[in-house]
Amino acid sequence: LWTILVTLARSIREPNDFAAAHWLIDYRFGFIRRGLAGTLVSLFCGITGLEASYGLIVAVGALCLVAVMACFVWALSILLRRADWDLGISIFCVIMASSPMIVLTGHLLSYLDAVFILLLVAALAALHGNQYLLAAGIQIVAVLVHESYLLVGWPAVVAACYIWRKPPGRAGVTVAAPALAPLMVMALEPWSPDAKTALQHALTVRLTQAGYIIPFKAQLVPRYLLISFREVWSIESPHFFSR
Repeated sequence: LWTILVTLARSIREPNDFAAAHWLIDYRFGFIRRGLAGTLVSLFCGITGLEASYGLIVAVGALCLVAVMACFVWALSILLRRADWDLGISIFCVIMASSPMIVLTGHLLSYLDAVFILLLVAALAALHGNQYLLAAGIQIVAVLVHESYLLVGWPAVVAACYIWRKPPGRAGVTVAAPALAPLMVMALEPWSPDAKTALQHALTVRLTQAGYIIPFKAQLVPRYLLISFREVWSIESPHFFSR
């Protein structure tokens, strides 16, 4: 625990404009990739009367960071207890607690990565409890939060199904579910250039009016997120498979 705290203390930094902008992007203006988290923040602000201020985004990011680190400490504690505090395993845990993963987690405060990691933990917990449909639903939500879940989280669920020897028929629903989210995104994304232009303008105005997103990022983030899932796949998949 001390190692994690020290590692975070030297690596944590305030959310940048790119991260903060994602929490202001929501579905009120039209369907857009990574819009789910911002939609939930918008609903929360509507219920509580709070503004989606920079301080609120920092607070949400800090809560997600604490939750991710709590899950990490919990996992390491299980590993240590099962290994009966073996010296080699203990050294491994200390190395993990000071690893680049922890450093990067501190760097990426308020990025959506922490959100889908928490959703991955929830999906794994549901899968372990044989709640296959719940695990499937959680994964669909995770992809709508950030499509990177397909590369970071989904393989862990597939591996868990194999390690825990889950029945192929039931586990197949859990494994296949994340594929529904990209199909949903592709079906709901704006297709016409005019619709994309209008949505980009509305989101740029939204980010600019927030008062803490610089104009360059206020234009960049909507333009980047409006690249369709199909285009992202065609651009990035060759690089991924070449690796």
